[in-house]
Amino acid sequence: MMPGSRALAPAAGRDEGAHAKTRSVRTRTIGATNLPPVAIRTSHRSDRPLGIAGVAQHLPGARAQLYAAVETAVEFGQKTRKSNGSANQASLFDFESDKELEIPEPPLPIVDEWKQKEMLNREKNILGFYLSGHPLDDFRDEVRAFSTITLDQAGEQKDQTAARICGIITDIKSHLDRKKRPMAFFKIEDFTGSIEGLAFADHYETYRQHLYIDSMVVIAGKISVREGSDAKMIVNEIYSLEEARQKFTRNLVLSVETDHVNVDLLDDVRSLLNVYQGDVPVYINMKTPGNGSYVLKSRSIKIQPSIELVEQLREKIGRQNVWVGG
Repeated sequence: MMPGSRALAPAAGRDEGAHAKTRSVRTRTIGATNLPPVAIRTSHRSDRPLGIAGVAQHLPGARAQLYAAVETAVEFGQKTRKSNGSANQASLFDFESDKELEIPEPPLPIVDEWKQKEMLNREKNILGFYLSGHPLDDFRDEVRAFSTITLDQAGEQKDQTAARICGIITDIKSHLDRKKRPMAFFKIEDFTGSIEGLAFADHYETYRQHLYIDSMVVIAGKISVREGSDAKMIVNEIYSLEEARQKFTRNLVLSVETDHVNVDLLDDVRSLLNVYQGDVPVYINMKTPGNGSYVLKSRSIKIQPSIELVEQLREKIGRQNVWVGG
């Protein structure tokens, strides 16, 4: 070896160093665009599903903005690499300074944010499950009150056990029976699992207005459990949540803290309850500081349960302080 000379690193080592530098510039480019590494490295055809699924939800900007920005981010990454001398290969001499990376970064596009329902549906389509919430989150009380079993318990039932379930329809397919009459197979899901439902022709004709994807329903019927196959729900009756509230609600419970309540609030609640007069009793769960709680049944007020009433009450005294009993 000549004096003052230096042995070259093995080819593999040089390649590894180049790849490391390439990863470095990608990382810095990512930081500039506020997008995940995959948005720079790969085709936007595969990035969009990741944006939909919420992989980048910790980054600045709404999810709809990140989704809409993928193509721009890919173009930005390509321009950044080209500015270093090659679109496909990084040179060691391209990384002496960060000045070459000073390409104006594109702003996030201005787009409308997805509604909660749309965001959840996109997550389900990509991942196969809901990630940031559940379509039934606002109806937990109803699911609990109107169901006699949860769907993860369906397989434990005896064949032909009568049951009532509450959930959201996530898939449906119609068929013709032997008499050429339409019937339907569908999938319904609650917080614990899912089950296949079967509506024969007569019941399908009666309740088909409730059988569509994203429909939130209460179904009364029988659990069919056959050896070697998953449990199924055989339909007898189907109700919308509004219809189920009116049919299955046995009481309405309001919970209030005595040290936070005032006369004006009580008057507002009483006036609202009087608008929805009916036959369902109202109970007040009074919570006192340090002395526990006690329940009072209203002698003068009975209501007709409805979605509008429940939501208005929750706005006034808190979502956690209003629930229905089945």
